[in-house]
Amino acid sequence: GRVQTAMWLTVIGMMIVWPVSVLIISGFGVVLGLSLPILVILLADNVLSQRETARATILAVAVGILTLLLDLFGPSTRAEVPAALQNFLPIVVLFIVVIYGIFIARNFKNYSLRTKLITATAVVAIVAVVTVTTVIGILTRNALTEQLGTNLHVLAETQALAVGELMTRQVNLLE
Repeated sequence: GRVQTAMWLTVIGMMIVWPVSVLIISGFGVVLGLSLPILVILLADNVLSQRETARATILAVAVGILTLLLDLFGPSTRAEVPAALQNFLPIVVLFIVVIYGIFIARNFKNYSLRTKLITATAVVAIVAVVTVTTVIGILTRNALTEQLGTNLHVLAETQALAVGELMTRQVNLLE
């Protein structure tokens, strides 16, 4: 009765707060989008029936995807995550993932087969997304750094030639 109602209120509250927070602050979409289904699975499986857990999980995955998409394509007027937090965020995410992993591993034997399969699928998907995101981020950063260096070098050469020509004209005028 009341425990199930409280769990549904918690799950629905998270499903409302996650996308709204991404509409306010950009940069948290990946963390929030991936954490929502995991949190819902961990919380709902201990309280709700299998059927309700499956419904909550499907809703959480849909809202998680919505959260990711809102972060990627949301309004450009949102506040940015501070630079210090952007550097600290991967450490926090790693810490949360380790805690999830310990919690899941300790209770894995108590989960239903359906929950075990959903959890295993979610873990595989998250590992794939994190790997691809990390590799793309590193490759993009390296390509942008190289392009920026090339552009700055070309600009410096152009400016040097312009200054050299100006100096030559000034010397010719003085003679």
